[in-house]
Amino acid sequence: MLSIIKIEQQNLNCVWDNPELIYKFDRCYFISDVGWDIFQTLKQLYESGISINLDEVVTYGNSRNSTITKENLLKLRETSYSIQNFDFYFSNLKKKFAQNEIENKILQETLIQVSSKGELNISKLEDLSKALQENLDMIKGKESVLQSIQQIGTRYRKTLID
Repeated sequence: MLSIIKIEQQNLNCVWDNPELIYKFDRCYFISDVGWDIFQTLKQLYESGISINLDEVVTYGNSRNSTITKENLLKLRETSYSIQNFDFYFSNLKKKFAQNEIENKILQETLIQVSSKGELNISKLEDLSKALQENLDMIKGKESVLQSIQQIGTRYRKTLID
């Protein structure tokens, strides 16, 4: 779990220093709630035209999640990273996210489905199979080119800001 925290921190620091990177995130790849809440805070500040600095992130972030404190953000900012390595960090974040989805959601739900009494819910198992394949593709770096409405909206907001 320690490595995913560091990967999340590296991604957050890159976004903090280059907020336009927010639009690379077509969905929540953060496993920790606090990582996602910090990301959402950075996104909110950037899209509102508010300067992304420690005081603003603490103020807006703490209203979203009480564990976002000045001390925690200072520790986050101490994490070593290089903006040139963002693509590497982002790729690793997506892989860890996919691995976590497979381990903690898909496999557990599949086990529940196949061990339940009565007939198998084939539709649910097919959905789980598709989710498994999507996550395996993410790990292999072969994500689908089809995009959800949310992903299209995210790209559109980036275009508007640009």
